[in-house]
Formats: sequence, structure tokens, C-alpha cells
Amino acid sequence: MGTVFGRHELPYPIEAINYSHQNIPSGYLRISITEACNMRCSYCHNEGQTSVSPKQMTLAELRYIVTNALRYGLTKVRLTGGEPLLHRDCRAMLTFLKRELGIPTVGFNTNAVLMDRLLPLVSDGLLDDLVIGVDYLDGAVSKDSPSGLSSETILHNILLLKDVGQKVSIACVYDGNYESVERLATWCLEHEVVLKILQLTDARIETEIDPDFISMAKRIVDRFGLKVGIIATFAEYYAMVNGMPAIYFFQSHCRLRECVICGKIHIRVTAAGFIKSCIQGGVEYPLLTGHFDDSMLKVIAHLGCAPGAPPCDTPA
Repeated sequence: MGTVFGRHELPYPIEAINYSHQNIPSGYLRISITEACNMRCSYCHNEGQTSVSPKQMTLAELRYIVTNALRYGLTKVRLTGGEPLLHRDCRAMLTFLKRELGIPTVGFNTNAVLMDRLLPLVSDGLLDDLVIGVDYLDGAVSKDSPSGLSSETILHNILLLKDVGQKVSIACVYDGNYESVERLATWCLEHEVVLKILQLTDARIETEIDPDFISMAKRIVDRFGLKVGIIATFAEYYAMVNGMPAIYFFQSHCRLRECVICGKIHIRVTAAGFIKSCIQGGVEYPLLTGHFDDSMLKVIAHLGCAPGAPPCDTPA
């Protein structure tokens, strides 16, 4: 494998690519519609939300935010949480995004526990990109949580969704257990389900990618005889089958303080209607107080700033 996963192979440093426009990065908003969840994963960051009592976005608030964000190049919306299937207006929100506005890409993150609510959304074609969290192939609980359904049940649900034509991928958090990831990768390759392996993001700060994460990626590539590609703008690698991405390796940009890279991926909106420039930072601006444009321009100007950096008072 050599140095396939090294930074120096890029023709120019990622950090040199700066934003000179006032659009949403990649046209992509991740919108948390609820902070409530039916699982309690040990590593959960809940989209950077920390309130004591779970908040919930209303349909009217989502409509206001998305409609205004179209003026800033919005092309992709991903509904997250918490667990978005717990929101009573989840279906109405997706219908608004896909049917009324015609958003080109509507994404959805879920643990797939509430299959009775998820399957009708899929059957009606409301989701373009479905991501389901699974950490273990054979766990009593599918993720690192004291509550939830078994891996067997969730993987069965994934195959049902795939059988009705849904594009679905699995996101797993890598905790250093290579054997567990390899088993999950084996299942995903066998069933043609894309696997996204995410390095845990926490308060740690590092100067280089964790050697264990690099070793895991190389072992997976070698184990299955895969070819490697790179998303150059985001400095993220993936492994291919027949020229198509099959396994993604997402190292933590937060740990490396690669804030400029992170700022090019997407922007998060909390269930309380605040837009955040950084999942770990405290910089956020209100979108629902009548100052939408001011808040949007400020958060775009602040993208790429490290956690704890002072907010920008004027757009760049």
C-alpha cells in the first residue's frame, strides 16, 4: 500500500483552498429536527447540541429555513437528530423538501429502530440518501448503546430497504476494534451496501491521523483486494469495487484541527434553529429571529475557524 493514505500526495495543500464566495459549502445543510433519541450511544454528539431538555423544530421553522437557504445555493438537505423518526412531522417535512421544493438530494440519518415509520417513507420515494448507524455485525444492540435492537434485526431492516430500491449505506464508528469492522465490511461487500467508517470525534487534538486508523484502512483494503480513491477537496479516502466507492474512511478532521477542510463539507442547523460553523465550537447564529441573512453570512464567514476562535462580525 505504500503511503496511499498520506497527505503529501495531493498536488496542492487542502488548507490553501479558501472560500471566496458567500454560498453554503457544497450546497449542503444538515438539519437536526429533534434532539430526542431512542438510543444512547456512548460517542453521540447529537449534532453539537447540548441542551438539557430536548428541543424540536417545527414544520413551519424548517420551511422558513430551507426556503431562505435556497438563495445561498442549497441543493442538499439531510435531516438528522437525535432520531428524526421520533418527530411527529417527519413525513410532512420530507414531503415538503422532496415534493414541494424539489430539493435535488434529500438525506436522512437514522438508527432504523422504528422500521414501521421508516419503510413508508422509503416506499414513497421521499429519501435520496439514507444512512443507518450500525457498529457491530452480531451485537445484542446494533450500536454502542445500552438500548436498541440487535444487529441482526437492523441488518435485516437494511436489506428490506434495499430490496424496495432504496440507496442505503451504513455508518459505523471505529473504536479500535479491527475485527469488528472487518466483519461488518465483509457483510457490506457481500450485500452491496456502502460502508462509512468514521473515526471517533472527541476532545482530543492530534498532529497526524491516528496510525491505528491508517492501519485499519490499509488492512481493509488489502484484505478485500480493493482499489483506493480520494475525495481531494475533503482529504478523505475510499475503497472501490468495480470502480465504485464501497467503503469510505472518514478520519476526524476535528482531532487534526483541519477546520478549513471541515468548513467545506456542510453546515449544521440545530433543532432550536441556530446555524453552527463548527460542531465543537460555541459559535452559532439564530435563523428564526428575523435576521436570517445576517446570520447566514456570519456563519459562512466563520467557516474554517478553530473551536474557540472569536466570531466574525462581518462577512469575509
